Amino acid sequence: MCKEKNSAGARLLKPGLAIVCALLLVCFHKTQARAAGPTVYGGVDYAAVYDYDYYISQYADLRAAFGNDANAALRHFVVHGMNEHRQAIATFNVDVYKNNYDDLRAAFGDNIRSYYLHYINHGLGENRKATGSLPASAQQNQQAPQGIPAGSSQQARDRLAQTGRDLQAAYNWASSLTWTGDIKSPDIGTRAMANIGFTTGTGGCYVMAACFYEMARDLGYEAHQMTGVVPLRTGGVGPHSWVEVVINGTTYIVDPDFHYETGRNGYLIQYGQSGTWRYQDYRRMN
Repeated sequence: MCKEKNSAGARLLKPGLAIVCALLLVCFHKTQARAAGPTVYGGVDYAAVYDYDYYISQYADLRAAFGNDANAALRHFVVHGMNEHRQAIATFNVDVYKNNYDDLRAAFGDNIRSYYLHYINHGLGENRKATGSLPASAQQNQQAPQGIPAGSSQQARDRLAQTGRDLQAAYNWASSLTWTGDIKSPDIGTRAMANIGFTTGTGGCYVMAACFYEMARDLGYEAHQMTGVVPLRTGGVGPHSWVEVVINGTTYIVDPDFHYETGRNGYLIQYGQSGTWRYQDYRRMN
């Protein structure tokens, strides 16, 4: 369409049309690249911290799981990869970013996902540094002090000394907190939430779950604080937090707030179990 014959019958491009064709070709390749590696998920553009080709190239487990499914890879990064500290682009390492800035650590604590989102929304525009080597001292500081397992705290250990070092005793204590519903999102991080519960004896579902999570980690269990939504009696859904505990390869729900609000058992239940809440749109916070 962009070509015409010269007097000898050979096909040549007019200079102006040649430029147009070149630009169209560039646009076509860019469109193809975007189609091959989307960066928008749930209305958020993760391009500042995510590149499909880089993400897949760095992790053999992702290549095995998703192959060339770029949408599945992006979903994995958003739902799991960020919480797992995975690096998905050469220009952003979340552990380096966290270590570099005292103000971010003070704001977000161990809520790793928040560091990714801060860089997307603010850090990139502020020219904050997110690459380089992580100092050995910072790597050591990531480990819990005094032999306390990662994810636990001295507060959790002290509380277990009072309740007894037993998983159900930890659940009973967490579900006995005086309920306050002031925290309705995971933004401040598990450690800050647990501190509220251990210090004040009050808190809503996020604080209850955070306290139980730290106590479970101190007892040596694989545990993850969860954030998601559950249906409301008045219709629609509302934010909620609970804990997943993995025992002998089986994932159980421990939901102190479920017991507090319904009086029914929320200890070692499972997704879809009759008489429990319908947990939806959830992800692990840690």
